Amino acid sequence: IGAQGIQDRLLTKTRGREERLGKREQGLQDRMLTQERGSEERKTQRDRYREDRAMRADARGAIRRSGSRFFG
Repeated sequence: IGAQGIQDRLLTKTRGREERLGKREQGLQDRMLTQERGSEERKTQRDRYREDRAMRADARGAIRRSGSRFFG
């Protein structure tokens, strides 16, 4: 009975250690994924902003070229 108790405690200790390591690894993976998502979101916002600026510049150029025809 005593030997069985020692074995049970060692097994529980080992399981706990492995579980903590698993949670640590999962936390690291979650943080890396969050960082990657943020980076991709910033790239998307940057590209959208650049496209909007280019479209506004094109529109301004079209208005300048057409002059009074645009304004009626």
